[in-house]
Amino acid sequence: MTTLGGTTALRKLLLLALLFSFADPARSQVRRPKAPKGPSSTHSSVSSDFAEAQQLVASGMLEQAAVAAKRGLELSPKSVTGLNLLGIIYHQQGHDADAVAVFKQALSLHPQSVDTLNNLATGYAAQNQAKLAEKMFRKSLRLQPANRTANYNLALLALTNNRPEEAISHLVRVSPPDVATRLSLVRAYLESGMIAKGLRTAEALSRDSANDPKIHFSLGVLLGSHRQYPPAVHELEVANAQEPGTFEILHDLAQGYLLVGRPLQAQQTLNEVLKLQPDSANTLYLLAQAAADQQQDVDALELLVRARKIAPTDTSILFLMARLSMKQSFFEDAIELLHRELRDRIVLMNKNSDGIGPTRYVERSGHHIELERAVVELPLELQDLGKGQSPVRAYVTHTGHQCGG
Repeated sequence: MTTLGGTTALRKLLLLALLFSFADPARSQVRRPKAPKGPSSTHSSVSSDFAEAQQLVASGMLEQAAVAAKRGLELSPKSVTGLNLLGIIYHQQGHDADAVAVFKQALSLHPQSVDTLNNLATGYAAQNQAKLAEKMFRKSLRLQPANRTANYNLALLALTNNRPEEAISHLVRVSPPDVATRLSLVRAYLESGMIAKGLRTAEALSRDSANDPKIHFSLGVLLGSHRQYPPAVHELEVANAQEPGTFEILHDLAQGYLLVGRPLQAQQTLNEVLKLQPDSANTLYLLAQAAADQQQDVDALELLVRARKIAPTDTSILFLMARLSMKQSFFEDAIELLHRELRDRIVLMNKNSDGIGPTRYVERSGHHIELERAVVELPLELQDLGKGQSPVRAYVTHTGHQCGG
């Protein structure tokens, strides 16, 4: 059965996008529409038109496929198969409103078609209409409780809306479970607090996919994103052994080493990463962290200087530079770094404050968190400015920045 789809904002939200930094056939997202085994014309030319359309779709020739599908529908306008096929083509082209309209037409002809209900649900998902998508998937399950597509997609929607227990109830009905389903089940267990079950499910998937570095990488990222760092590092080490020299694997493995307190291994791994992408500011920043964790503060500062040249607006780099500068008693350097950053931020906020003044803009818009963090990095003599004011307001007052409102 032809399956198609396109990326949309909702589907990007629907789970595990970060797990596949490189192509993965088990990519987890709202599963794509498919042509149903619904009533259709037996006319040979109609069948030939639809078969041609499916072949053209498989070859990526969507415009020609649409022409062939429409030609078949001219001969058999009530063909549910043909309407679903045309809806699939529209969906693949990104014409989601047209796809939904065609799927609705197919459903009016055959209201009990589970495939059409699922296709319509996917069309709604493409339009970010999650509630309507859920409604259609639930209709599918009332007709066919074990339907894989509806159960899987309802689980993704439940996870997106922070309902992991509900997601579990759907995922365990997908039989036999594929890799995407099993990864989603790991996530659902971890997010519902069933850590032991989540780890057992991850271990079983790891064993069953012993020679697949992409799945080990996906498991490593998933486990790490839920703070299960030791098993995450193990999976990333396996992925690295099977597919050495891959930037994404090495980069995440190095972060894992940092998080489990193995800075030397992190440093060695990051040096490999740097050979692959010498101008990566994030890699230099992580290398600086690894050096700092080994009390190599001067080396760390040198790495941060290099990183800041590549990414001069990266606040994390600046904060670590300031902290290490103060640790080395380079207070003037630290103050200058933070003063310059705060000044630039306040100037920017003053431009965006619409006359309400930078301080009130910061506090109203929530940007005060970063600035509070920055000021707390300063020595006590600057932190104490303002006598009882918040650090942000104290900084604004002390440096003479005017509130515009």
